[in-house]
Amino acid sequence: MSLKVALLSVVLALAILPAASAQDCSVLAREIRVYHSPAFNEYSELNDVKQSMLLILYGRERGACGKNIANFAEATKKFIFDFDAAYKLSKSNDIEERIKALDLSYKLKETAKKLRESKALGAAAEDIIESADQAINDFLITQAETNAREAEGVVKTREKISHYRYATLAYEAAGESIQAANVRIKWNNLEEKYKEDMRAADALFLTAESEYAAALNKSLSIPSRISAYLLCENSIKHFEQARAYYEHHHETGKIQETNKRILEVAKTALSLTYKLGLYFIIIIALLITMSLFLLNRLMAWSGDNYEYYLGNELIRVSEGEV
Repeated sequence: MSLKVALLSVVLALAILPAASAQDCSVLAREIRVYHSPAFNEYSELNDVKQSMLLILYGRERGACGKNIANFAEATKKFIFDFDAAYKLSKSNDIEERIKALDLSYKLKETAKKLRESKALGAAAEDIIESADQAINDFLITQAETNAREAEGVVKTREKISHYRYATLAYEAAGESIQAANVRIKWNNLEEKYKEDMRAADALFLTAESEYAAALNKSLSIPSRISAYLLCENSIKHFEQARAYYEHHHETGKIQETNKRILEVAKTALSLTYKLGLYFIIIIALLITMSLFLLNRLMAWSGDNYEYYLGNELIRVSEGEV
């Protein structure tokens, strides 16, 4: 009796499996059919992928929708959904979001490759595979052209480098080797110049910081204060030289930090100027006081000397009269 029950269970399971598989395909068909993306309007090949997959799913009998078709449909659905995600990321003004779109594009290339390797549907899947390849290549070329064009318009060097890098990688992924090589030359040359200038600017900034630190460590003596003032002047000069590099590459953060340091050093130099000026005023006042004292003593000595000679003259006159 139990053997009959077991055989009946097997028969029922075999009867249910095709229906379950068909149900899975129905779910996939519905998910693909209701999915909408603005990318369909810009990349007609992506919409072709969607419509072709729906024709395959709806054009088969329930019992004929097997595992291979379901797997192929699942991979196609993933391609459509991931393409939409990459498309939305590519529209961002943030270059980091665009980099994510590029990373996702690499995965789309792999998905398209797996679709091509699938032999499940034979010629029926060829249109889907061709459309998927064309869609992702068009997307990559569009992104490459957009970023190469935007690179020419931005002023901040780091952003320009990021756009050139993005364009180069997108061209390479699309198989456009000539365009990729041309943009890569611009990318590499600009990046090399940028790094060279930043090394020079950072070295000047560190020199200025060192000079300012040395100025702050000077003693309170007049010679030391003079030396500190000269160090501050040199520090400001080196900060300004570093700032020139930062301004050339539009490094806003570094420019702000450098301006802050210049202002701080200038205040210290001004304070030293006031103190040194006060010292010189005191010294000049002392010198004037000493000069007036000496002049007074000299005039008193001259007066005493005059009176002495005048007394001698009177004595001589008196003696002559006698």
